[in-house]
Amino acid sequence: MSDVTIYVCKTCGFKQDGEVTYTGESLLAATDQAANGMEGISVRPVSCMNNCDRGCTVAFTGPGKLTYVFGDFSSDDIAVDLAAYAEIYRDREGGAVKLGERPQGLKGKIVTRVPPFGFSGFPVMDPKDAEADA
Repeated sequence: MSDVTIYVCKTCGFKQDGEVTYTGESLLAATDQAANGMEGISVRPVSCMNNCDRGCTVAFTGPGKLTYVFGDFSSDDIAVDLAAYAEIYRDREGGAVKLGERPQGLKGKIVTRVPPFGFSGFPVMDPKDAEADA
């Protein structure tokens, strides 16, 4: 098990009809509360993740793990799912989490998956298990 970080874009805003209806600051506070006390999981703010069209944005990263970026979050209710995902991600070698293993609130929300630093071409997920919800 390795430590993981949940990065929450604090400058994000979820927009509906051109108006911001939910902020990254709110998501940051809710996620920090939901993950409070979880072993090996920390929540950190980021000033901008440059995913403004799909805010609010969250990334999961850890040493030797894939980095997953999710977006389109619009309420504090998702914070429990983010914390639950962090536990699954933390416990997976390489960080690969199959679509069927994700909490419901994260399905259809993936923005991208990035190889870990120093990636040397090892298979991190069988293509048949790859995300169908990009």
